Amino acid sequence: MDLEQHLTTLRDRFKLALLPSVVLGVITNVYVGAIIIYAGIPLLLLSPLVGTLIFIAVYFALKRSMMPSKLVFFIGVITIMIEVCIHSIAFGWNTGFYFYLFLLPLVFLLESNWKIWTIIFFNVSIFGTIFALNFFLSDSPNLELLSQNDLGFLAYSNGFVTCLIAVSVIIYGSRTSYKRDQLLFKIISDLETSNNQIAQQHDHQKILLKEIHHRVKNNLQIISSLLSLQTRMLDDDHVIGVLNESRNRVEAIALIHKKLYQDEQGGNSVDFNSYLEDFIVKEKMLNPKINFILNAEALILHLDIAVPLGLIVSELITNSVKHAFKDVEEPQVSLELIQLGDKFELWVRDNGVGLPNGFDINTEGLGLGADIIVALSEQIDSELQYYNINGASCKIVFQNKALE
Repeated sequence: MDLEQHLTTLRDRFKLALLPSVVLGVITNVYVGAIIIYAGIPLLLLSPLVGTLIFIAVYFALKRSMMPSKLVFFIGVITIMIEVCIHSIAFGWNTGFYFYLFLLPLVFLLESNWKIWTIIFFNVSIFGTIFALNFFLSDSPNLELLSQNDLGFLAYSNGFVTCLIAVSVIIYGSRTSYKRDQLLFKIISDLETSNNQIAQQHDHQKILLKEIHHRVKNNLQIISSLLSLQTRMLDDDHVIGVLNESRNRVEAIALIHKKLYQDEQGGNSVDFNSYLEDFIVKEKMLNPKINFILNAEALILHLDIAVPLGLIVSELITNSVKHAFKDVEEPQVSLELIQLGDKFELWVRDNGVGLPNGFDINTEGLGLGADIIVALSEQIDSELQYYNINGASCKIVFQNKALE
């Protein structure tokens, strides 16, 4: 039995309790019918006969889910109340037919999700009927259908049958409650087992993902090493410069994947502040004469944002290192990452010669680096703005949409 079937069983527990209760109603009507036959009143047989037919009809309606459980219950309650009234009038108040009304709350209490107005209405109806019957019938003479001895026996018999039914309902309720508790325990155990399996699968996936990032990083480092070896075998400065730029791009991506497999969460997110710190350390080693400054707020970026943004930063710094510092005595490159509302601003500044007048990054012919910057900024739906403020400044405005 799966979880959904378990939950259905719990939801239908009142239905399951009503089915044997309806059967008890039929048996009780057979018992009352036998009393009426003994009394020799064929016309009065209509009461238990109609009651039995009603109970049989609602039993099959309930069994086939053609009628809601609460409606079946209230039909049964009304039927019993009418029968008790008829039999109390026929045989007298003291014969104890009203005892059967006290059984109704036992079945009623098997369902714990009643609304307060339903509880009030039900109990008022039951006890109102009992008090009304007591008021009108307690001092009224019966129809003298049975002798006093038979009436006394009938009172004891009704009391015994009522107690027998009450004990049966209590035992059934106890068994039902026990089974329900066992079912709940099984559901909780199954959920705990499922959660443990999901947690194990999640841990396994994290390990696999970290291994993938590790291998990607290693492969990228191999490519970087091959490019570095290739540059040593060349004499053309232009080609060497192109290969070095390509190597820088590969290393920028490799650094992202290094951060990914170092992430304890094992997901697809990168601590971009930490990435920039490592990137600056690498640049300081490659360009010791340049002063690199980093001022960045903590920011976790999704892989889909971190890789393009990391490449943009790499391209901008490469451009500054190559073109900005001619005749500059104290070259400086600064990176600043700040959050403004739901957006982030990444500033890359240098104190070099600045940008040409009328500079437009979208102008054709500026080179591969400019094309890469434009393409990647469009990929992450960012805004690029350039300024001449004591050198060249580039502002990248973006949103961390991939994590939303």
